[in-house]
Amino acid sequence: MFGVGTLIYPSRTDTFSGTVGGTPITQNVSVSGGSDFTINGGGGIRYYLGQSGTYGFRTEAKFYKIVDGAFSGTTFGKVELGFFIQLH
Repeated sequence: MFGVGTLIYPSRTDTFSGTVGGTPITQNVSVSGGSDFTINGGGGIRYYLGQSGTYGFRTEAKFYKIVDGAFSGTTFGKVELGFFIQLH
């Protein structure tokens, strides 16, 4: 399976804390939101239980590659495991 889409991320404020020379400091940084064009692909396997073929277990792996924008060149993925029921 392959596809294209948009990764959307909201604007937010991140807080960083640390110690400099024994003095605790806290710094707030504003991060602007946006959206980046992505491509994705992956695949999966289903294992059916019983003779009916209506339920079983599945696993799926998927990757995402951001091709433009603030996170251009970033690649990440996910793996899912689950139980399914197929309605006819």
